[in-house]
Amino acid sequence: MTDGRSTRTVIVSGIHDEARRRVVRILSEAAPGATASQFDPARATHRGEGPLRIVELPGGTDPAIVAEALMSSDRGGTGTTLAGVVTAVDAQQCVTDLASGEIAHSRGLSSDRNDPRTTAETLLRQVDYADHLALVGAGRADLRGRLCLSLLAHLNPSARLLAEPSPHELAPLFGRCFDGVDAAARLSPAFPPLPPHTEEDLAETVVWRRFRPLHPERFFEALDETASAGLRSRGRLWLAGMPDAMLSWEAVGLSLSFERSGPWLAALPAGTRRLAAELRRPTDTFDWHPRTGDRRQHIAFTGLGVDTPRLLPLLDSCLLTDDEVLAWERDGPLCENPFAPLLESDGGSDC
Repeated sequence: MTDGRSTRTVIVSGIHDEARRRVVRILSEAAPGATASQFDPARATHRGEGPLRIVELPGGTDPAIVAEALMSSDRGGTGTTLAGVVTAVDAQQCVTDLASGEIAHSRGLSSDRNDPRTTAETLLRQVDYADHLALVGAGRADLRGRLCLSLLAHLNPSARLLAEPSPHELAPLFGRCFDGVDAAARLSPAFPPLPPHTEEDLAETVVWRRFRPLHPERFFEALDETASAGLRSRGRLWLAGMPDAMLSWEAVGLSLSFERSGPWLAALPAGTRRLAAELRRPTDTFDWHPRTGDRRQHIAFTGLGVDTPRLLPLLDSCLLTDDEVLAWERDGPLCENPFAPLLESDGGSDC
């Protein structure tokens, strides 16, 4: 389980205090010799008092920040190895909090009054980053537990899901190695994971994927309805007013993030394109369209009931028509771009 030289550390995060503490107790039972402690920034990179350590994060703490500090200390040869990140979720509060627009500071999840994150955004980041998700308060046979497990499986398909985990189920975690590269990639909104294939899908993920650009004005008019579809949506967009810029999209409740994520590979010279493509993970490489390259619309909407019959036609109506595509290809980018003011801070529009 340990090499005798490195302190193997497991991080436990989660906004639900009782669920998080329960998981810490179960981990302590799974590894009787482990040292369990609350996260202390001053000791984040210090070696524990024994070969195994459990670090519990305060409710709203971003596990990515703490994990990076621990992995940096490991690269420096200080003897700390990050074995895993567990996010504990309370089955009784899971769905409510994933839909909550309450500001994190108001909930007591942040000490910064200017922190703009909502409760849902805080929980989602913890769910996205973890390689283990522990559901507390309901088993697999319980309807609420099945509902939450299905939703968590759609939000982070690569995580190991545990319902009411036992010490036996958590013990192997100390022998693993956390993949920080994959975890960081899971936080990227531009490349959402593929939906899982499960026997019982109480939750759902609807993927809208098209190969022609969006009309800026029509899409802007549909923004509110699009952003509110599902508990969460994320992906990448191709806007006619900015043909070379890949735009990332993430919507959680009433919160919407819309920003540049670099150029499309198809907009780059061939030599540069090959180098840029190597920086993407294999799972981020989608098939190359013969006409548009990697330019496309790709948004994944996840929730407990996405109004697909209304949503998909609405999005399709925002695409350029055949006549508009011909005019766009002939005359260049559309300059009636209401998104330009939103993107001025990162370079403005291409018009």
